[in-house]
Amino acid sequence: MKNYYFILSLNIYASDAEIKHSYRRLALQFHPDKNSSPEAETIFKEVNEAYEVLGDPLRKAIYDQMLRGVPTEEQVQEPVRTHRDPRYRPKPTTNATRRPTHREEILAMMAINLRYALMISRLTLLFSVVLITDYSLPPVKTITEIQTVNKIKEKFREFGGKWQQFF
Repeated sequence: MKNYYFILSLNIYASDAEIKHSYRRLALQFHPDKNSSPEAETIFKEVNEAYEVLGDPLRKAIYDQMLRGVPTEEQVQEPVRTHRDPRYRPKPTTNATRRPTHREEILAMMAINLRYALMISRLTLLFSVVLITDYSLPPVKTITEIQTVNKIKEKFREFGGKWQQFF
């Protein structure tokens, strides 16, 4: 079993900040782009592996138990994370008191008004089709009206201009 504390040059009581600092220092030192030696890549991989375990509090607790010889089958409790500000008190989050975000409000409003938007868009499409059809048809009706008026005038003249004989 590898000793990750030894790989990162730390003692077993190192804090999270010390682990992070040591990882960054060694990662810069042995990164393959910075260090051209052939063993730099393997050392860099070991440093990354050590930080993956020691950087995560739950995995670190399990690893520490393995180092001490305690069986790891037991459930390890996740360490309590404390806030930097000692006055900080987390607010209880319940679904009843949780206020929806702006995005959730907009999505809910859109879901409610979706059928109206669809109806308006369909009516607009229908109106557009009617207008296009109206403009694309030839103006036959106007021509026939003018021709019928001319025919009436001709028949009126044939009867000598007398309204009674015409009707």
